[in-house]
Amino acid sequence: MKRIVAIWVCVIFSMEADESSIDRTGYHTGIGGSAFMFTDEPFMIPTFDVTLEYGLTPQSTILLEHHGYFVAGLVSLEYKYYLQDAANTFYVKGGAIGAYALDYGAEINTGVFKVGVGFAWNHLESDISIIGDSAEIIPVLSVRYKF
Repeated sequence: MKRIVAIWVCVIFSMEADESSIDRTGYHTGIGGSAFMFTDEPFMIPTFDVTLEYGLTPQSTILLEHHGYFVAGLVSLEYKYYLQDAANTFYVKGGAIGAYALDYGAEINTGVFKVGVGFAWNHLESDISIIGDSAEIIPVLSVRYKF
């Protein structure tokens, strides 16, 4: 419960900031979390997220994102396009993901796609994505803070 309150406090402060635009060019890092919602068995898996972004223009970035933990997770290479050059704007993103697991006895090296839409409040971003392959599609809700 404390985490949810802390996230909403960050959202409110970010929305009240007086910046009308933000510099998204160059390198940025992000820290956040995601919730993977599995539909065949109704449960969610929370993960820790770390991103490294490079802004090509004020509206487009390429990013490397890690969802998971230290021994298992997903690594994605994505392209993100902000619809406006403003602090508060919607964005779309898409990319490819590779899964990995260390020392679990089973080797996981599958490739999947990821597409999503989101909203940026200054440095705070939240998006809804789907991750999938030919067999299964998993919805993902993510929140991150970009430095």
